[in-house]
Amino acid sequence: TGVREAEAVALDVADLRNSLSGYPALRVRKGKGSKQRLIPYGKYESLVMGAVGEYHAHAQISVGAVFRGVKRNGESRNSRLGISSVGYILNQYRLPDVPHFSPHDLRRTYARLMHSQGVPVEGIKANMGHTSIQTTWHYIGLADVENRVP
Repeated sequence: TGVREAEAVALDVADLRNSLSGYPALRVRKGKGSKQRLIPYGKYESLVMGAVGEYHAHAQISVGAVFRGVKRNGESRNSRLGISSVGYILNQYRLPDVPHFSPHDLRRTYARLMHSQGVPVEGIKANMGHTSIQTTWHYIGLADVENRVP
């Protein structure tokens, strides 16, 4: 969905099932600058909601924070997952041929994938919570294309 780390850890279960023009959407309540927005799931809704549903059933989570810490015995904590934990968790799934990977790289990947699938840049901008279209172009990787040489 292109959410920031802080936005992801602030998600509550109620934020997962919202609607934007009749389409299932994720609600970001605590975006940058305290802005709220809705992000449509698109064609990946069943995949995302299936994985989250399995996680919640296993962790016995029905309300409150979506992502929580886990105790050593495997039980879910009542407290939210911390921002610093996001990078640690993602690093556990890093591919061997990827030398450096940060959670923010997922935002860039999201922007590029949406652009390559024909999503209008204005839509990508809205989904990512950018105030400037130039920021969105920067994430897509085409902000300075006229200055690049082969």
